[in-house]
Parts: sequence; C-alpha cells; structure tokens
Amino acid sequence: MEVYEETFEGISFKIKSQAKVLIPEGTNDDDALDMFASSLDDEKKAPNEKKAEGTDQKKDDPMEDEVSWEFKWEDKEDAEIHGPHSSKEMLEWQESGFFENGVLARKVGTDSSFSSSRRIDFELYT
Repeated sequence: MEVYEETFEGISFKIKSQAKVLIPEGTNDDDALDMFASSLDDEKKAPNEKKAEGTDQKKDDPMEDEVSWEFKWEDKEDAEIHGPHSSKEMLEWQESGFFENGVLARKVGTDSSFSSSRRIDFELYT
C-alpha cells in the first residue's frame, strides 16, 4: 500500500506507535545527529597523543603511503605476475614506451582484476 492510499488516521497511528528517541541530557545537538556520537571538542588529550605518535611512525616510512603495482603481460590465469613496482616506476615505463602494447596492472594487496595500463593514470599516484 502506498502512502497516498492510506488514511490520515492510519498514518497518525503509525507515527504515534513508533518509539520516541530521546536525546540524553548534556548531549550537544551536533552529537545527537552524529552517527558515531562523539564530540571532538570533549575528547581527552591522552588518546589524541597516542594517535599522534602512531601517525608519526607512519610518516617515517614514505613507502607506506605509496601505492605499489603489479602487472602481467598477458590476460591469462597462469601468466607471470611482475612486481611490486612503485607508481613512479610504472609511470616512467609507460612514458618511455616500455608498455608499448599495454600491460594488465593492479594495485598490490588487492584481489581485484587486472586493468589495462592504458586506462590507469599512474601520475595520480606519484
């Protein structure tokens, strides 16, 4: 039944029978609408400091953020997979004509299918 086929009384009954959601005392209006219900202003600084230390460790290793690629020359299941190679390497090989006929490439660590290197802009990842 569509909403246009229902009576006013039927719609009113459904609305009244729904459980009311009450906003707890001391909750910020924005937090009440936030699906994670956490206020960034009220967080303790100790957890933030731990998070900051963890991000510093990742910044020390520039290869951690860089996307690596693997490729194969033929679209066969048993074709040899080469890699991992950095985005910079893949871009240089693409621009120099090493991939003249194109290769099939994908990001390392993904189980996605291989895509043609002609459709991948390696410069976006450098």
